[in-house]
Amino acid sequence: MPPKAKNFVSDIKPWKTEWRVHVKAVHSWKQQSKFGGESLEMILADETGAKIHASCKHGFLAKVQRDLPINEWRVIDTFNVSPARGHYRTTAHAYRIAITKDTSIASSDVKIETPFLSLASFTSINNGDLDPDFLIDVFGQVVDIGDMLTVQVSGEERQKCEFYLRDTR
Repeated sequence: MPPKAKNFVSDIKPWKTEWRVHVKAVHSWKQQSKFGGESLEMILADETGAKIHASCKHGFLAKVQRDLPINEWRVIDTFNVSPARGHYRTTAHAYRIAITKDTSIASSDVKIETPFLSLASFTSINNGDLDPDFLIDVFGQVVDIGDMLTVQVSGEERQKCEFYLRDTR
């Protein structure tokens, strides 16, 4: 049987699960929700710089953290694809990846060292030119940082810290 073809992140659509992508995890965080429990959320980038949101449920968390470390290239095979929805989307990709029990993660021969950031300018932020439903990448110098505050978010206590960034350009 011939090897599976390599796909780019921009090609991924929900009409099949047999995708094979070479990606680098550029960011990850754990998330807790009332409905899904704990999950691992990630931003994956391919060699063209295209990014997609990926997640895995609690049952696969340890395996994915071990097999898909930040800044390491991997081949990911066989995953679910669904529409990306909601406020504060992490990428502009129309879909997101769900890593399942059938997903395999292996080493990749791709070795690109770019961080794949899409930095927004302070001007575009201040002018309101950016879509507020998407998170943005920004670099700046912290010039003032407030106290750590405890706030209520959806009935739960969370820690909050406000700070000001200065454009370093």
